Amino acid sequence: MSYDEFEYDFYSTKELSNLLTEGEGHFTIMQVVPKNSKAGNAMLVVTFSVTDANGKTLDCVEYLIRGNDDASKKRLATKIKNIANAINKPGLYAERVKLKPNDLLGYKGKCIIKTQDGGGDYPDKSIISKYINAVVKEEKDYSAELGDQEVPF
Repeated sequence: MSYDEFEYDFYSTKELSNLLTEGEGHFTIMQVVPKNSKAGNAMLVVTFSVTDANGKTLDCVEYLIRGNDDASKKRLATKIKNIANAINKPGLYAERVKLKPNDLLGYKGKCIIKTQDGGGDYPDKSIISKYINAVVKEEKDYSAELGDQEVPF
């Protein structure tokens, strides 16, 4: 079969956008692929399956890039810390811990979904703007110390 002309449907940039509703959502880490960035830095490409409050699901990608300058290193550390806390695995962000792709795979958490402007040339896209911390700090139980004492109010 030969195609001298190929027909397709035209959509405006806005119509090409497939967006999640902004606000709180849930994610599952579906894929973690080690790669090199365009600049040659080591990185993990993390694919999140994100579901919004209306039940719509899309994939969002996060790039965990190990840069050479201090700002890049801090940005990476912040992302890893926030993801680790969102999946309730704070031990993944600690001194001398080396993160392996399988350490993240399959975990679930909560996030805040925002829309990133495509700048006119590209469709807008949904992104994870914030990871919601799932780590619960233990509160001290004072009941044993109080016993059967009456507490005045």
